[in-house]
This record gives sequence, structure tokens and C-alpha cells, in this order.
Amino acid sequence: MKILIAGSAWHDDLINVCAYGFRELDHEVTVFNDAIKTNEQTIQKISNRLGITKIATLFEQKHREAISQKLEDAVNICRPDFIFVINGSIYPAATIARIRRKYRIPVAAYIIDDPLLLKDWLFDVSQYSALFVIDKSWMGYLEYFVPGGVHYLPQVADHRAFYPTNISKKYDFCFGGTLSLRLPNAPSGFLRAQILNVLAEKKYKIKAFAPGIEEVFRYYPALRAIQYSNKYESHEALNMLYNESKITVSIHSPQFKHGISPRVFEAAFAKSFQLVEYK
Repeated sequence: MKILIAGSAWHDDLINVCAYGFRELDHEVTVFNDAIKTNEQTIQKISNRLGITKIATLFEQKHREAISQKLEDAVNICRPDFIFVINGSIYPAATIARIRRKYRIPVAAYIIDDPLLLKDWLFDVSQYSALFVIDKSWMGYLEYFVPGGVHYLPQVADHRAFYPTNISKKYDFCFGGTLSLRLPNAPSGFLRAQILNVLAEKKYKIKAFAPGIEEVFRYYPALRAIQYSNKYESHEALNMLYNESKITVSIHSPQFKHGISPRVFEAAFAKSFQLVEYK
């Protein structure tokens, strides 16, 4: 089967992990990375910062239209038998409906964030052939939009990237995950920063891969003293972090009621001693 996977590589590199899995099952896979910057997206971000809501909304729509067209171009070139979209919040319902109708193929979405986080997302998912979700608590309301087509599919980890090594332990604690206070991440950012701040105040040696961490310094100044990276790091770097730390702290986003973050599986593959809430 020819499969087209669409999604953003920065999102845990899930598009490439899924591509590897499908190829192991002898499918022919094409990857479309939809993390494409456009002029419309730049203007939208500037407008959001300036509080110009109407302009931001207009250029958000134009950005979505531009990415949708690039996806349709990729489908036209690839001519897949099946399309697997990671999250899919960027694609309007009309785009998915048009692709299904024109090419007569199923299009599924793998939902890894709560669709209640964005104002239009519940409507946009309604045109998919099937939805796969990582949290069972989302399934009930999604059934109203794709009746009989909602399925549970938890994330795991890439065993090629996460594994134990023999390096020495340099840090007491490590953490990997966003601390951004911008929606929809704000609740997660505050929760994670609160926990890490307690450890920082006790002067433990901490290293964190934490995009958005500088946004929380005004609330949790003790975090300035830890060693951190304010960006997404590669799986290889994250595996090194797990291996060079005595304890990995995994803190789920509040949006996950039953689902489990891939961080838990990654740390487990690395044989790291892990602290994580019970699920």
C-alpha cells in the first residue's frame, strides 16, 4: 500500500517514527512535513503579539489555505492509497473532504492533543474517515463527529533512538517537555514549572530540554539556575539526557486524563529511573 504521512517533524518526530513503523510492515511511505513557514504565518504571529485579533485570524486562515494546497499537491504527486495525518489541526474540514472526494481514498487523523484546545478543531475532524486518539477520555465527544470511526491508539517510543548507555550520571534530575505559557500549553507550563521549581530551590542539579522555559522565569526565578535548552532537541540528545541523569521526571499535561505521554516510554526504553504520576 502507498501511504502518505502528513505532520510536523518537531512534534516528537512522530511522522518519521510512524513512517518507520509502516515501512516495517512493507508499505511504501511518503512523508509530508507540514511545518512550513509562510508570510501569512509571520503576519499572524505579529498581529497576535500586537493584539490585532481580526488581522491575526485572517492570516491564520490564509496560512491554513497555503499548507492545505501544498498537501493537495503532495497527494497529487504521490497518489497514495491512504493518508495518515498527525494531529491535523492545521487542515480545514473542507480540505479533507475535498481530498477524500477527489482521490477516493481514506484519510485518518492521529489525535495527540485534546481537540477541545482549539475553537474549530472539533468541526475540522468531522471529515476524516477515522480518528485514532491517545487518550480514551476524548473518544466520547469525538464519536459525535465521526460515528463508529474513533479508535484508541497509544503512543510508545522509537526503540532505535532510546536505549541504555554506559555514560556516567552528571545530573540529579532531568526533564523533557514544553514549559511555554502560551495557549494551549499554559496549564502544562505552570504545572511543570511548579514541580521543577521545588527541586531547583532545593539546589538539586537539573538539566531540562524545555521549550518556553524563559517564559516562566518571572514566576519561578529559581529555574534560571538550572542547565536548560529553550528549544526542541533531537531524540538522540534526549536519550543522552535520560542516560546521564539519576532520575527522569515525567510530568503529563493536564489535558491527558488517561493517555500516556511518549516521554514515559522513551525514558523506559533508556532504562532510566523515572518519577511519573500514576495512570
